[in-house]
Amino acid sequence: MGKFIAKKKIKLNFKTLALVSIGVLSLIVTFNVLLISYVEKIVGSSLGGSLFTNGLSANKISVDILNPKDFLSMGLNVIFKNDYLSEVNRVKNHSNSNDPEVYIYNTHESEAYAGSLIESYNIKYTVKIASYLLSDYLKDLEVPSYVEEASIDEFSETLGVPDATLYDASRTFVTKRINDFANLKLLIDIHRDSVPKETSTASIDGKSYAKVLFVVGMSHDKSVLNKKNAEKLNSLLDPALTRGIIEKTTEDGNGIYNQDLSGNAVLIEIGGNENTMEEVDNTLKLLATAIFKYLRES
Repeated sequence: MGKFIAKKKIKLNFKTLALVSIGVLSLIVTFNVLLISYVEKIVGSSLGGSLFTNGLSANKISVDILNPKDFLSMGLNVIFKNDYLSEVNRVKNHSNSNDPEVYIYNTHESEAYAGSLIESYNIKYTVKIASYLLSDYLKDLEVPSYVEEASIDEFSETLGVPDATLYDASRTFVTKRINDFANLKLLIDIHRDSVPKETSTASIDGKSYAKVLFVVGMSHDKSVLNKKNAEKLNSLLDPALTRGIIEKTTEDGNGIYNQDLSGNAVLIEIGGNENTMEEVDNTLKLLATAIFKYLRES
């Protein structure tokens, strides 16, 4: 009798395990179908068959979420990297005004932070996400802004421009936006540094933040004004949040960073490669407030 009960328990446990496994598998398949369906809406073509045929993995699909504050209605920058799918890059046009005071862009738009949203799909937290978040926080403060909608990485590829001169590629868009928007008062190129976390992280009132660093190119005739504006912005931040201002010439860096196009141009390194998006997000809220004060006090 005891053996019979034991066997019955084993059978029941096996059935339970099988049911749980089937349930988990069903959830995974459902998620895949929903994600592919959403991507199809963004891309405008059918992808499901190819994805399932070729296998869906981090090296098959790379997705950047551009506006994490609004996950359901966000834009996607989708690049399919395999022999069967053509490359697609659709970046959400993100502007909170037709007459922006702040222009935000990313010369090195693929610079990423620690962690990812969905590891198996290689969805990364990038400086592009930081740009959209900053724009949203500026909107909350009624500061009109515009985030560059074009992919500087892809544009540089069409020109055959090596990574070392991506500033040549971004220069095209900065020049265009200066001509497009007559009311621009601040042009921000957001980057991410590559330094140890203890260097790029601050703790303020028990909360962790990604530190900021202002980079000023000194090898052009607008450098004095650029430095003055960077110093003002820097002074509006909590001293614990900033790593200060670093000056670069053509001897120890780019030396220009497209800041010769406007005295109101700034390059800001936000955090480092070991910082989390939560730490970056905490910083962006304070940076938005500093920008608000900077613009209203100018």
